[in-house]
Amino acid sequence: MKRTLILFAFFISHICFAQNSSEEIIERIDNKLYVIENDIKYDVDETIILAKLKPHRHLPNYLRGNVKDIGFGIIEIPAPDNIKVEDFVSQIKSTDDFEFVEFNTLGKYLFTPNDVQSGDQWYLDKIGAYDVWNITTGSPSVKVAILDSGVDSCHYDLHYGPDNYTHLDISNGYNYPADKTYSTPLFYHGTMVAGIVGAKTNNNIGVAGISGGNNSTGIKIIPFCVGNNAPSTNYVISAINRAIEKGAKIMNMSFSIASSEGVVNAINTAYNQGITIICASGNGNTNLYFPASYPYTIAVGATDTLNHRAIFSPYQASNYGTGLDLVAPGVNIKNTILNNGYGSSSGTSFAAPQVVGVAALMLSANPSLTPSQIRSTLIGTCKKIPDYSYDNSGWNNEVGYGLLNAFSAVYNSSNHGIIGPSTFTSSGTYCITNLPNCVSVEWSLSDNYFNQNCLQQNYPSQNQCTINCSTTHDMNNATLTATIKYNGTTIQTLTKTGISQGFVGTYSSSTGSGQYFAPNPIFTGANTYVHISSPKLNGATVTYTGDAIPSYWLVGTNTIDVGMPSTGSTIVIHVICEAGDDYYIPIIKAYNSNLLSVNLDEETMLITLDEASHENQDWTLEIYNVMNGEKVVTQIISDNYVSVNTSGWKRGLYAVRATIGKEVLTEKIQVK
Repeated sequence: MKRTLILFAFFISHICFAQNSSEEIIERIDNKLYVIENDIKYDVDETIILAKLKPHRHLPNYLRGNVKDIGFGIIEIPAPDNIKVEDFVSQIKSTDDFEFVEFNTLGKYLFTPNDVQSGDQWYLDKIGAYDVWNITTGSPSVKVAILDSGVDSCHYDLHYGPDNYTHLDISNGYNYPADKTYSTPLFYHGTMVAGIVGAKTNNNIGVAGISGGNNSTGIKIIPFCVGNNAPSTNYVISAINRAIEKGAKIMNMSFSIASSEGVVNAINTAYNQGITIICASGNGNTNLYFPASYPYTIAVGATDTLNHRAIFSPYQASNYGTGLDLVAPGVNIKNTILNNGYGSSSGTSFAAPQVVGVAALMLSANPSLTPSQIRSTLIGTCKKIPDYSYDNSGWNNEVGYGLLNAFSAVYNSSNHGIIGPSTFTSSGTYCITNLPNCVSVEWSLSDNYFNQNCLQQNYPSQNQCTINCSTTHDMNNATLTATIKYNGTTIQTLTKTGISQGFVGTYSSSTGSGQYFAPNPIFTGANTYVHISSPKLNGATVTYTGDAIPSYWLVGTNTIDVGMPSTGSTIVIHVICEAGDDYYIPIIKAYNSNLLSVNLDEETMLITLDEASHENQDWTLEIYNVMNGEKVVTQIISDNYVSVNTSGWKRGLYAVRATIGKEVLTEKIQVK
């Protein structure tokens, strides 16, 4: 029984209320009250009104009683039964205690039903869904709230079935008209929306949802029934509040309702807490309906099979104009319906959840994305539809920024980068992280000589390229560029700067000749000369260190000549190039290296002398880091073997030298 309140009443047949900075037309027709926006008549629920108190104001005594808090400081106030609700709203507004007072309206689910049919899911190919599944099929950590007519939890392609897993989070959802967690919905609309977003994929049952996993759990759907045949404003506010509490990251609203400050409050709060809100633009062939018209939502229109703005009937077409962000297919969209079935329907209602599914994949690939980043990536990767012209920002009145491009949106949400060495010697291999196999890559170097002569595109493993060394041409601080294309269109350009060729040249000595790569040691004999040639030496500062003085030392424009003394020795040449690169070149006089054995087992280096060379006499062990010539070990050894602990050593190449009387044995080993 509604409370009785005595107020001065007057007859209203047509009146305007100022709300949301625009005029709201209220009209009573045949004793039924409507809010009229965009020529759409929204039924008014005359049993309650919605209001929000101003800060530090208290609810007047005559309104206290059966008042319900529905979230965000918004309350439901029962309307008295002896006065028209429009008079009641006027009287409450006149108290100046409230930020706003408004009607509770019933909206419309944005669909245009047609005969149920078993057509293919043609729209999946249109938006690039098959390729996007090479990147991700959806993570259960991403929760999507669907505010609609409810979702059929008996549907095998959404909830538990023969595959024994579910995409529905029934326990956190709510059926507001029934006032309980779950009850079987009366209308198919929400079940179809949910299936488009996240019906199980690759499970040998029915249809494929955009973020429906791979015969495994994809994203999680939290279903809310906000009205059986029409969404109710108070239920929408409550559902947004509960969705925030339950951890939703995306909301789908495929309906229109009359403009509502309560819903605006709720949307603002959700957006500021990192929730992306995606709405259907409407099927009125007019301006966007609310809430799609609100700036904090992503507004989605519909297209047909030719990518044109969808026309559903002689009087209905996809809404367009200011605020439209993008479009997705919306004609004959096949998916899940009630009673474990499948059917097709048309409308912007079924375009919006395609964008929701893609946004869920974006968050699956990169959970740190914000609502503004999701929106900018979605609109920035849209396919431009050739039959429409776009302004300087890339926007069109009928199709927004273009057609949803699932692959590009998710690809550009993922973290991609070129990995590989900044400095290479014999060659450097570079690849791109997280690259799906349905794209092509073109590699290029800013150094023209290396680009033409030394860069190898490693097809068919196009995720990689190799840069080979050159002994005649020096490369410093070059930029490697990867141009990534999808279906022939560039979708991303990656660069890696500061790539330099290490010290590369040629050498000749008594023990051999060939290409030389620092910091590898050059082994030679006594009383020999070592000749090194490299373009890196041009303009470089060259010095040497070691335990002996070269018998000959000459530094030319591109050359170094070193004479090794007759005594056992190691000489390390230090080269600082004009570009600032720093290199060490160890030259080691070697004898009978086959008599010295060096093995490394984890962090223990075992060094063994041949018994014949040891002959029960003490010998000296020295170990050098050939990267910088640093001596890391000096020991006098009595036995023919010794263990050395290498924990804490830097990774790299080490030279081991054993001196027995006048005999010098050398060996090298890599510490990893």
